[in-house]
Amino acid sequence: KLVQATNEPKTAQVCLTVDTVRLRMGAGTSYGEVATLTGLDVVTITGTPVITEDMAVWMPVTFGAVSGWINARYLC
Repeated sequence: KLVQATNEPKTAQVCLTVDTVRLRMGAGTSYGEVATLTGLDVVTITGTPVITEDMAVWMPVTFGAVSGWINARYLC
């Protein structure tokens, strides 16, 4: 039996070892901040991850009406 793939968005909760984490305009800390998230926030993953030169994994996400990038280490 074939199972058809869905395009349902995937969600992830923000998990922090600090008080807040910045949602950024691009994949990396050099990009500006578009929102500040807490450990209770849930984001929707909107695409594929990007690995930067420093080997950090960044995920494109939306948080409400705001789109940005978050380091994957902060997602559960």
